Amino acid sequence: MADRGSTSETVRRPVRPPLQLYETFVRVSETLSFLGASKLVGVSQPAVSQAIAKLEDYYPGPLFIRRRGGPLRLTPVGEALLPYAKAMLHAADRSFITTNDAATC
Repeated sequence: MADRGSTSETVRRPVRPPLQLYETFVRVSETLSFLGASKLVGVSQPAVSQAIAKLEDYYPGPLFIRRRGGPLRLTPVGEALLPYAKAMLHAADRSFITTNDAATC
């Protein structure tokens, strides 16, 4: 077995956004409304806007097309992210259920 500590190269892990930002993103994408999403996640509308802005900092472009007075829509980046965000939330939920089930055995 190779000694991993002897290499001079360091593997850098990407910085990952907190899971809560993905929760907010999914809720905004479902409601197509920052206000509607705020009611679902239990925070203010400005907090939802800030969460989406933080999440957008991790990706190569905006996640939503915002038009004053017009409908909110996902951008191509947002559309590409959405199934992965849903999968991450599902995996987190399943891990919680599975570990709780294991603890009760």
